Amino acid sequence: MKRILISAALIVATASAVQAHTLDGLVKDDKTGEPLIGTVIRVKELPNVSTTTGLDGTFSIHELPEKGKFTLIVSYVAYKTKEIVVDVAKDYSKGSKDGKEGQLLIVLDEDTKQLGEVVVTGHKEYHSDRSAIDLEKTAGNVLNVMSQQSIQLSPDVNVASVLQRVSGVTMERDASGEASYAILRGMDKRYNYTLVNGVKIPSPDDKNRYIPLNIFPSDLMDRLVVSKSLTADMEGDAAGGVVDMVMKDAPSRFQVQANAAIGASDYFWKDGRDYLTSNRSDYTHKAPYEAYGKDYKAGMGDFKNGPTQIKSHSNPAPNFIGGLSIGNRFWKDRLGVILAGSIQNTFRGTERTYNSVKMASGEQAMYISSLHHRYYSIHDLTAGVHAKIDLTLGSHLMPGAHKIEWYNMYVSSNSKGIRYDNSISTEYIGADTYTQDDETRSTSLTQSIFATNLKGTHHLTK
Repeated sequence: MKRILISAALIVATASAVQAHTLDGLVKDDKTGEPLIGTVIRVKELPNVSTTTGLDGTFSIHELPEKGKFTLIVSYVAYKTKEIVVDVAKDYSKGSKDGKEGQLLIVLDEDTKQLGEVVVTGHKEYHSDRSAIDLEKTAGNVLNVMSQQSIQLSPDVNVASVLQRVSGVTMERDASGEASYAILRGMDKRYNYTLVNGVKIPSPDDKNRYIPLNIFPSDLMDRLVVSKSLTADMEGDAAGGVVDMVMKDAPSRFQVQANAAIGASDYFWKDGRDYLTSNRSDYTHKAPYEAYGKDYKAGMGDFKNGPTQIKSHSNPAPNFIGGLSIGNRFWKDRLGVILAGSIQNTFRGTERTYNSVKMASGEQAMYISSLHHRYYSIHDLTAGVHAKIDLTLGSHLMPGAHKIEWYNMYVSSNSKGIRYDNSISTEYIGADTYTQDDETRSTSLTQSIFATNLKGTHHLTK
């Protein structure tokens, strides 16, 4: 009985195998005749039966019944999908226009569409280091560019500190050690000039035309461009070079950026280093000759004693640095507006030692005749505001051909300092012969720059 059942199962399996049919075919391009690799062929009536063409465009569909008609769905990327009704029992190798060499031949037509117009709009990012390098490469003269990305990553709070990181640029420092003026290619500061958005700005000094760069907050910068060689569009007084401060431009979408930092200087944490202040409410705002004329003879009563009223503090107030910028574009991105501000309220201290030497009378020996040890307590308050409006106009053929920019900037710096000078003077007589002096000096320096300019850029041809 067991042998009978096994024999019956083998007979059924053989019968099923005999009934299964295989359909071979080839898929080509209708115009070129090239085989289409990876074409998908599915049997509409049998959802589980499908295959793809090989490298030569051929395919084989198995598990089809011995007789009957079925619909093949043939699809390929960028070609029109085609449905073909085939008779499984038909021999496609005998004179049929749909067959060749025992294969079903299927040709597909390209699915082409006529496009009216394609407009590609590109936007270049000007804030990254990559854009700064591209600008240096394509420039017609020698440039060094510091991008906004590098400025934001650096700990520098003003433009003078940022310029110290540019090759070929050294900074001249004031008495307290703060970097102030730029020296390009080793030439003095009077041989350089400073631009804001490509326009020369006035100097806050009534005697010199060069500009102290430590009054400009770095938060307002989009990039710094240092030109070390002259071109025809530059003025002749820039023998050393040009520093161009490019301020922030309106962003492509609404954007709000804010930053704040608070800290303290550890200089005053050590013993014997107190922070000194004076009475700033009672001091002489104008020199007597400015107030009364150059022929006026000043006396002690013309000077107030507020700067001499010195107070000592164990520690100053904390340092604070903050910035805020708001910008957006309107009217289909034609009108851009940005407003940015920055404030830096810092307290710092430093000290320096000076000495003078003399030749001892009648002896071949040098000795220190005076020794000065100076302590500085400095309070810097720097603020800046800049506003810019730009309008871009143009036609359909020349979008952005005309651009009008109105830029306004105001920066102000107030530096208050106290210098305590402890000095010892001696003659080459004996160790007990010396003179000790204590001196305090109070200074206040206020500098401000306001600049406004209207600029237009027009392209008359493509």
